[in-house]
Amino acid sequence: MIQFLQLPVELLKTKDPLQVFTYAIIDNQKTLYSFGEQVDLPVSCISYKKMVEKYGISKQSVFDSVKQLKEGEFIDYKQLPTGRKDEVFNQYSFPYYKPVYYENRIVDAKIKTSYKEIPTELLKLNLKPKEIGTYMMLWLISIDTFEITMSEKEIADNLGITTKTLKKYIKLFTDMNLLFKGRHYYAVKDIYNPTKEVIIL
Repeated sequence: MIQFLQLPVELLKTKDPLQVFTYAIIDNQKTLYSFGEQVDLPVSCISYKKMVEKYGISKQSVFDSVKQLKEGEFIDYKQLPTGRKDEVFNQYSFPYYKPVYYENRIVDAKIKTSYKEIPTELLKLNLKPKEIGTYMMLWLISIDTFEITMSEKEIADNLGITTKTLKKYIKLFTDMNLLFKGRHYYAVKDIYNPTKEVIIL
C-alpha cells in the first residue's frame, strides 16, 4: 500500500527546498501515539541525528530549517527530557492540525489548510536533499491531474529560482522519469503514456 506525506501547499511560500524536505521528514514520523501514550493531535519525535544520518541532510541545514519552519508556524515543538542527564529531544507538533470535537470530546484531527498528499517513497530518492525538496515543491504546485499548468517562468517564480536553474532541474527529473512532458504541460506522474490494463480471464 502506498503511504503518503501530507504537506501544506503554503510551504511553497518558503521558497526553500530544504525546509520542504525537512518538513516532509518530520511529517513522516507523525503519530497519535507518543512513546506508548495516545495524544489528541499528531506529534513527531525524530532526532536531528537521525535526520542527518538517514536522509543525508547536513546538521546545520536541519537546525536552520527547523528554526525557520517554527518561525513560519509550519511546525512547533517542545523539548522533553530523554531520561539521560542534560539530554532533551524535540517533540514536534503541527499547527495546521485542529481537533474535531463531538460531545466535548476530541474524536479526530484534521488539517485545516490546503495540502498535497505526496508519496512517502520520495524521501528515498537517490538525489541530494535540495533536489528532493525541489521535486516535492513541483508536487505542491501540481493540480489534481498531477499536471503543472504553469509556464516555466511561473514555475521558477514559485520555486524561488531562475528559469535557467529550473531547466537544469527539469532535465534531471525527466532523465530520471520523475517528471514527464506532455504537449502543453509537465506532470509529476506519467499520465501522458498510460499503460493499458491487461485483463486476465
